[in-house]
Amino acid sequence: PQVQILGLGHLVHAFQGGGFSDQPFGAAIVGYPAVAMQFDLGLSLVLVAFVHDYFYARLVAHLLKAGIRPNITLNHWDLTQAMQDQGGWPNRDTVGHFVDYAAEMFRRLGDRVDLWSTHNEPWCIAGLGYWQGVFAPGLADASQQYQAGHHLLLSHGGAVQAVRQLGWSGQIGLAMNTALHLPA
Repeated sequence: PQVQILGLGHLVHAFQGGGFSDQPFGAAIVGYPAVAMQFDLGLSLVLVAFVHDYFYARLVAHLLKAGIRPNITLNHWDLTQAMQDQGGWPNRDTVGHFVDYAAEMFRRLGDRVDLWSTHNEPWCIAGLGYWQGVFAPGLADASQQYQAGHHLLLSHGGAVQAVRQLGWSGQIGLAMNTALHLPA
């Protein structure tokens, strides 16, 4: 099959920690030629231990060697338990922590990766995690939904400003979920 852009989302976690074979991305995507590949850094994993930095550096190197353009998502619905214990996304301090994390990841990988997303589907994080309670952290409090959504957007803007101050000139945005609504 011809695939122009391959988005793995959390599938990258399926082969984290595993070795790289002649097929550099493991069995999960063998047979899908791609010119770009989206993957998540795993906020909770990277913040807990930079040992995963080695994994991501190797993954980026393998992608580039294969002629595939990496597309990194910094936050795909995961937050460390310690940050959640301090209030999670409704806590404004999380904005600063995320901006610091984003700047550090750009320092580590930005010289090789020029396509980034700050957050994957921030509506799902805020709405499904803090209002409806069906995603982590499983809360059902509308006021926390609005605070979380506001802080997700602030952290996006802060991360963009931080990486631009580092002199980075690649593309950065949000991975938004959309839906078509038709009148009855």
